[in-house]
Amino acid sequence: MRDIGLFGKKNGWSLIVGGTSGRRPRIGDIIAERLTDDQAVGLAQKCLEYYKNNAKPRERISRFIERIGIEAFKKAVLE
Repeated sequence: MRDIGLFGKKNGWSLIVGGTSGRRPRIGDIIAERLTDDQAVGLAQKCLEYYKNNAKPRERISRFIERIGIEAFKKAVLE
C-alpha cells in the first residue's frame, strides 16, 4: 500500500499518509510519531475510516488531503 506508511524506529512507529506514485507523485505527510503498536494500528484505521467517509467517489487519499489540507486531516484523526 502506498497511501499509508508505518515506519518502525527505536522509540516507536511513525505514521505517514498521502503519498502516491504515478503521474502526480506526492510525498506523504507525517501524521504522528513515537506510536506504540496499538496506537499505530488504531490511527491507521482512523485515517482510513475518515478518508472513506469524507472523500469524493474514486478520489485518491493524496488528492483528498490536498483538497482539505493536511492540518484539517490531522485535526480530524488526532482528536
